[in-house]
Amino acid sequence: MTRAFWPSVLVLAALAPVGRAHDYWIQPDTFCPPVGKPVAVRVFVGDHFKSEGERPFQQKPTVAFRLVSSRKTIDLTTEAKEGKTLMTEIVCPERGNYWIALERAPVAITLAADKFNRYLEDEGLKPILEERRKTKEDG
Repeated sequence: MTRAFWPSVLVLAALAPVGRAHDYWIQPDTFCPPVGKPVAVRVFVGDHFKSEGERPFQQKPTVAFRLVSSRKTIDLTTEAKEGKTLMTEIVCPERGNYWIALERAPVAITLAADKFNRYLEDEGLKPILEERRKTKEDG
């Protein structure tokens, strides 16, 4: 894999639409793996690429998990380890650029009012917090 490829993966991950509560990113153990050698793939959660921890693979919300190259796409869901923080190991079959793509279905969460208000404050969503206070929905 070329070194120029991986910074674009990180940029795309950062720009992907998220609930802004946390950022998720996929990270292989090396960005320049040797052809034919296994490389561990993990998913992290945090803010601004500061990890709060790894996330395990979950089959239920996973829509697709793939290794994509210009020649073919490999389904990684069959190799992923349910509930394990080491989500999978990939093997790049030949030299070239690869994408690791993880698509998940939305998952609804419920927060207590005080935690949700703190989230709005932390994320700089003060107009929403003010509207909640004005309409007495902040409790």
